[in-house]
Amino acid sequence: MAKDERRPTDETPKEKPSLWQRFWRQPGWKKLLLLGGAALVVLGVVFQVMAWVDPPPMPGGAGGSVGPLGSSFTDPQTGEVSVVKSSETAWSEGFLKLGFSFFAGFAIGSFVRGFLKMFLFFAGGLLLVLVALEYFEVAKIDWSVLDRWFNSARDKILGESNSFREFLSSRLPSGGLGALGLFTGFKKS
Repeated sequence: MAKDERRPTDETPKEKPSLWQRFWRQPGWKKLLLLGGAALVVLGVVFQVMAWVDPPPMPGGAGGSVGPLGSSFTDPQTGEVSVVKSSETAWSEGFLKLGFSFFAGFAIGSFVRGFLKMFLFFAGGLLLVLVALEYFEVAKIDWSVLDRWFNSARDKILGESNSFREFLSSRLPSGGLGALGLFTGFKKS
């Protein structure tokens, strides 16, 4: 081996992978779901732009104004104001809701996964220190108190996770794609 050749050891620092490199390392199913979510958002934006460029015709030739969500008019007989939405606007709303729900779930799942990994690392270190303190007879640890604390914390976390799940399902427009995004983000790559 020549002197100018370098081995990838401690001498050469590893570069942090770029966003695209991390994306391409993901399994195929995860890439497919992410690209599908992105496609839904892009379709929603395209249909919204199409609706803004070409608004629907006014019904019955009534006078009115044209806004970004369609045409509004006042019915001369009843005096009621109604809005006519184009088909592109309706499709746009659906696609944007589906794509946003998936990406919101994915972001929440990724964050929760990272938080849990960090929490387990520190909790494991703390338990290791407690075991070492008792083993070397530096401190007497009452494990029954820790067991009661753990059981009460577990019950509180389970209760809060149910209310968090209900909160998400009521706030995200598409609960199914939101749950799929949550699973995808939480699942190890």
